[in-house]
Amino acid sequence: MSDGPAERRRPRPAAALGELTLLVRVSADPAAVRAFTESERDEAEQYAREHDSVVEPLL
Repeated sequence: MSDGPAERRRPRPAAALGELTLLVRVSADPAAVRAFTESERDEAEQYAREHDSVVEPLL
């Protein structure tokens, strides 16, 4: 059994590696790192706020 409710996310279409431009790293949970495309910037910013993190550009 799990300890709490499962996190629910809407499915995202797969992005090609070259389309990923943003990264959110969660210091408290390294497995929670997520990469986003430029068109997902709003979602990346929301995810960063929820996890007390920042959106980092991928160079």
